[in-house]
Amino acid sequence: MRSGVVMLSSNVYPPQSSVIPPRTRVRGADGSISPASDSGGVATKAAGTGTGSAAQSPPSFELLTISRSPVNDTARLASAFADKIKPTLGVQYNLAWTYGDYLNHVPARLGVNEALDSATDTFLTAFATLTDPLGKRSNPVLLEKYGQTLASLRRCLDDPVKARSPETLCAILFLWNCQQFIWQRNGPITAHADGVAQILKLRGNVDKYHDPFESNLLLSLRAVVVSAPSGGAKGSAVADVRHPFQLFDSLFNGRITFTDQEWVSMFDSQLYDLSPEGQAVQRLTRVPNLMRRSKAFLMGDLDSQDQLADLEKEAHALRAELEPALSLVRQRWEKVSANPDSVFPRKPHLAGLAHCHFLRSYALVLAIAILINETRLAVSLDAAEILQESHEFSLEIINLSRLASPYRPLGASALGVCLLTAETGAADAETKESARSLRMEFASDFQGYQNVEARQDLHLKSARSDDVDNDPLRILFCGTDQFSVASLQALAQYSKTPGSNVRSIDVVTRTDKRVGRGRKLVRPPAIKPAAQELGLPVHQIDTFRGWSPPTTAAACNLIVAVSFGLLIPPRILGAAKYGGLNVHPSMLPDLRGPAPIQWAIILGRERTGVSLQTLHPTRFDEGIVLDQTPPPGLEIPQPDDITAQELTSYLALIGAQMLVNAIRNRLYIPPHNAVGTSNMAGKDPTRAPKVTSELCAIDFEALTKPEILRRNRALQSLHGFVRFGPEPSQVLRINFGADMRDIRDGDVPEEVRVAAQAMPAGVPYAIIAAHENVNESSEPLIINARPDKYQEGCQIVIPTITVSSRAKGPGAGAAARAKLFSQPEIFGQTTIR
Repeated sequence: MRSGVVMLSSNVYPPQSSVIPPRTRVRGADGSISPASDSGGVATKAAGTGTGSAAQSPPSFELLTISRSPVNDTARLASAFADKIKPTLGVQYNLAWTYGDYLNHVPARLGVNEALDSATDTFLTAFATLTDPLGKRSNPVLLEKYGQTLASLRRCLDDPVKARSPETLCAILFLWNCQQFIWQRNGPITAHADGVAQILKLRGNVDKYHDPFESNLLLSLRAVVVSAPSGGAKGSAVADVRHPFQLFDSLFNGRITFTDQEWVSMFDSQLYDLSPEGQAVQRLTRVPNLMRRSKAFLMGDLDSQDQLADLEKEAHALRAELEPALSLVRQRWEKVSANPDSVFPRKPHLAGLAHCHFLRSYALVLAIAILINETRLAVSLDAAEILQESHEFSLEIINLSRLASPYRPLGASALGVCLLTAETGAADAETKESARSLRMEFASDFQGYQNVEARQDLHLKSARSDDVDNDPLRILFCGTDQFSVASLQALAQYSKTPGSNVRSIDVVTRTDKRVGRGRKLVRPPAIKPAAQELGLPVHQIDTFRGWSPPTTAAACNLIVAVSFGLLIPPRILGAAKYGGLNVHPSMLPDLRGPAPIQWAIILGRERTGVSLQTLHPTRFDEGIVLDQTPPPGLEIPQPDDITAQELTSYLALIGAQMLVNAIRNRLYIPPHNAVGTSNMAGKDPTRAPKVTSELCAIDFEALTKPEILRRNRALQSLHGFVRFGPEPSQVLRINFGADMRDIRDGDVPEEVRVAAQAMPAGVPYAIIAAHENVNESSEPLIINARPDKYQEGCQIVIPTITVSSRAKGPGAGAAARAKLFSQPEIFGQTTIR
């Protein structure tokens, strides 16, 4: 074919009409531009002659001759546009392959509609930013042309004839496509989708349109175009997936609302039945309204459980209907990824096109499956399997997107919406961040990247997103001890205040435990009676394995965990629209772990604080810190005397108020803004591991008196071991009472002070009157600890002890009855046993 001649496939124009429609300008034999006759004739250049002849019948290929030196602006524009849709142009920069086959018709339509001419020029200017390293400098020019196009479009819309023309609709679509090049939050371009939605609603089914330009244009506006790729062999049609603009936009744009019948009418076309992608899109047409009905369930607007059951059945059936299409596109992708030449065995130059096509087809159908799963999550009680499937699909989309990198920018641009869906379907923070990072990377190909963060405000209208500012909270509160009781009580009180965004609270806690001698007493967790007093539903578990929230808690959209002790699994955390919050009694990242209050006392801290963080799906205390006590933290009241119980009560009230403030101020709504966390005056963060029996075992020869007394105030259940014979089994356990204390004036008479201080560390002794029966003595036990570096007093008084399984009693008497004392030393009227 000669240079300067663009060959368009034979299905570009209607067989019953002229090769180039009436009013379209064509080049004559003398090089001049003139309108084609209304009779259907068209000027074509005969090979080897300089004369034109009228086309009497549609040829197998139609020629649009464009001079290398166009003589007017329309011809120049047509030439420039044709260069961007050439079949030989790679998928990285091929507009027609990316945005739809309707673009092949555009050069012949120029010069007819001022809005289309202006929009085409604007679209080409925007496209130049992809290939021009200095493309961002053209932004002012692009915006100026964009404004001129808007003015032209308004004039066409004021004309009843032009307003109905496909050229005007094409101009609107061009402006829409420009959004990714000049994205402006809250700008005028955001309204194009709404306008096109109304046009599509009026146009209805595409099968009634006989003009291929108009029908292909409408198909591109909807979801999938099925066509023979340019340059493909006759009869080797490949179903192509274009941007699913209109349908996907309805999931992110609450202003686009179609009835089920309107969706079916627009997508009930035989073209969609021909490919698995088209069949998948037909299933997707039922998602927008299914999502809105799911939202009605979450808002409590369904009248009966029967409606919920019908909704759940419909959502599961929709997923089952998608499976054949998903299986087919998966099989095709596996085949082409293993052997790229298998699709076009005689045309190896098309292997890349086939690979890119089947890649993004598979990614699109995976995204549709995730969106359908979102509706299932909103109405299903057993969400574990659904969450796992969506997570696996998200991982596949991320992998496909990485493989699509060579086809950037345009060939891979369809993956952006798939990655956005993968963010929704991912069950853990790492996968969500991977999807987001890839999406941002792909978005950076376009000039609008600097404002791409604005798109984070677009949330799926499903079980996990909505008009978040006015979305009432259904909270699943997980807690056990007294620290969590304060938060629950504050939250319940706030839920009853005017303007509260808390609609309901369900409480999850641990099961009742048997305690005491013989384990005859049953002790419930502290939060259980508190929740019952507040009239809140209580669910008791010891593991999440096999457990799903019951009906009353199934619609919870926020999880709050306060001193709970169990990790909230991803299947439950991921089902909550806003994830989870946790109140942690320390200045994170310092004292990260299950026992921060105890370790603050053990370590001798004089300051501490409270942090509010998001819940991490796989690790404790690794969430985003949303609020925290300002550094350097709160002064601990009487740090040398305070007990864990007293510090718990003190911090619980502060944490409860922090939680209520976070709920009131909507800190749970993404994107989450992390606050600056404290590093405790430059020290490396210290962990606060679980309190174990080993931690409670006291070695008086290894620990100093301050260390032992801090442990006692923190743990309140210390113990030690005493050997009473040479055999390894001759060891008794002594449980020390929580009343362990420092030595006081009068505890040791002056006459035995020196002898008492000289007792070896770790050897218990008692000081009693010489005439007193030691077995009946009420005197305390005394043990010397390891001297500290200042060689200060190291005597610790233990008023009560329990020896092995014997009854608790005063230290001296209990030790004597257990025969722990050796021969006494008598000092006048005083004896040291």
